[in-house]
Amino acid sequence: MFKGMNFSFSEIASCWFNENGILACFDPHMFGEDSSQLLVNKELLEEFLKEEGLKIIWTVLGEKQIQSSNLKSNQWLEISGVYELIDGHIKGEINKFIKVVGA
Repeated sequence: MFKGMNFSFSEIASCWFNENGILACFDPHMFGEDSSQLLVNKELLEEFLKEEGLKIIWTVLGEKQIQSSNLKSNQWLEISGVYELIDGHIKGEINKFIKVVGA
């Protein structure tokens, strides 16, 4: 992505610009935000994906143990899903399952 979108390093920490000097991506944590993340210029990303015939997807995986004094067995909530960027919108779905252990 760095090469394909023609990013260049800058004197501003955590900021990358494209060949036209447009801010392409940055980490807001370096500017006082609480969490570290990579924010990418959506228009530049979509243009790059279209030109290269690529897609971007996100997978979601998680689980949570369910505890209750009324339950005689352990239960786990399992979460999974896939999202993709389609025509400028993020589309997808989450699946949730309850798994019973030791019933």
